[in-house]
Amino acid sequence: MNTVTHDASRHLKSLRQTLSQDKKPIAFFISAGCPLSIDMGAGNPPLIPDMQGLAKHVASELTSKDSTYPSSYNKLMNELRTTSKNEINSEI
Repeated sequence: MNTVTHDASRHLKSLRQTLSQDKKPIAFFISAGCPLSIDMGAGNPPLIPDMQGLAKHVASELTSKDSTYPSSYNKLMNELRTTSKNEINSEI
């Protein structure tokens, strides 16, 4: 019976080789909730916000401060409200 073991050294060598090649794409997937688990201290936002926190941040940056001249973001959100779509959902 063969026993499979995790060889951290082999994985690090493979990762180092992959990162050194500029022609091979690489991606890292951070699972849901992982960034929220990093404690940034009382009163500080998480390292990477959850989807609702990210949506609030984007809205605060893109929303026009002058209602006379709505931004493209304001127009998009108004259109979503008229179609009864959930404006907080990132999977529109």
